[in-house]
Amino acid sequence: MSAVMEHLEEAGRLRSSGTETWWRRREASIYAVSVMCADCDVAHVAGIFQPRDFMQNVVLQDMAHSSPPVLRGRALQCVACFAEYIPIELAQQCFAIAVQSLGHDSSLPVQMTAARAIESLSSSENKTGGGGREKGGGGAGPKVGAEFMRPHVPMLLQRISVLLSSASEDSALITLEALHNTLKTPFVTTEEIAAQIPHVLEQILLALGRSAGDVMIATEAVEAIEAIVTKNDGEFVGLVANQCAPLCLSLMATPDRFVGTQAESIMELLAKIVKRPPGAASMMDNPLVSSVLPALVTTMLTCEVEDILQPGCACMRSYMREAFRETMSMEIQGKPMLECYVHIAVRMLRLGSEGSAEAASAIVAQLFLRCRAEVERFLPQLLITSLVRLRVARGQGLRQALVGLFARLIVQDRAATILFLRQHSLSDPHQSALSLLLFIWARYQPEFCDSYQVNVTVAALGALLCSGDDELLR
Repeated sequence: MSAVMEHLEEAGRLRSSGTETWWRRREASIYAVSVMCADCDVAHVAGIFQPRDFMQNVVLQDMAHSSPPVLRGRALQCVACFAEYIPIELAQQCFAIAVQSLGHDSSLPVQMTAARAIESLSSSENKTGGGGREKGGGGAGPKVGAEFMRPHVPMLLQRISVLLSSASEDSALITLEALHNTLKTPFVTTEEIAAQIPHVLEQILLALGRSAGDVMIATEAVEAIEAIVTKNDGEFVGLVANQCAPLCLSLMATPDRFVGTQAESIMELLAKIVKRPPGAASMMDNPLVSSVLPALVTTMLTCEVEDILQPGCACMRSYMREAFRETMSMEIQGKPMLECYVHIAVRMLRLGSEGSAEAASAIVAQLFLRCRAEVERFLPQLLITSLVRLRVARGQGLRQALVGLFARLIVQDRAATILFLRQHSLSDPHQSALSLLLFIWARYQPEFCDSYQVNVTVAALGALLCSGDDELLR
């Protein structure tokens, strides 16, 4: 550290003497400090390095518009490294300069490092130089404070979304993170912000389409759009649905054009939009129901792509939760929607991977919980298929899901479920379906770890113990 500081001093002397390349030594020194100290325990090096003093005395002046672009970019990058360790007043100074650096008069590398600094300053926890929280700093939150950020939101949305349009694969993640943090800032929607959201959403969707399997970019894009969906009680749900529908339909029509991560992220995005916040406008007025749902169900009836099947089940469940009566009144290729749901679940339980079968079991559980009377005629097919798959299940997740399915039915209607299982058998006519279920259940119950499934299965076991059925208790 002492050697690096000597180089900083030498850079100052070179600048005073009029040497044109003085900034190179200074830029290298700042980079060296950020590499050495950004990830270390600041309390451990407190005797030789204080982030606050270094930012105040060195970095802040190099962020000025008059600094050479490379030095300016390095200073902004240094802000990102030490954002969580500088006091809020200094953080706000750095934030204001970083926002100015997003302007069109800055070079693209400077704009990108400014986006990185903004992302760090808008997401870092308030910490002291010793690694603890600032006195009165509260918990995690924007380093600069939501109140300070709020007036900048319209400009940040506009400038960062423009920056995202020209971001390379390497810089897209940083830019998306900055945009995501801006969207998470509590704000009242003004006309200026409302006018920015469509362009912001368009650029995020384009970034998702260009992600080429980068799971971090895809995940950040989905979370950024989710922030728009949940903003102010879902006021943008209709807009998001309309702009996302073409991408969803494209995936359903030509799944081979998308890599696995993209397909999974798009399906996850669809589920999040459908699961709109309470009080948001009805889905029946947007293309997610009129166009995307029929395409989704048609795809699920024949598709064999795991990256679509598993998140597709989550989408189907979201539609059931949010608009059950409306969606179940639809028909797909002349068949009632309910019958299509059952066919998809049975197909995935029989032929799908363990992950797909586990996802399908959740659909079956939802069908029984929401419309037991309507699916009664499919009961033998669904339960026997589930039990056959349970008998050959290898993974704990699938066993847990299928046992949990039967447990829910026992809690819901113990007598009817037990009677059905007693009256049916699988390959061995001397062993009832009930005996097989209880054998697997008793063997693997201690290994179940999902808290919800444990609660359901234990409640069902309690119901069986309280039944007074001597044969069952034996």
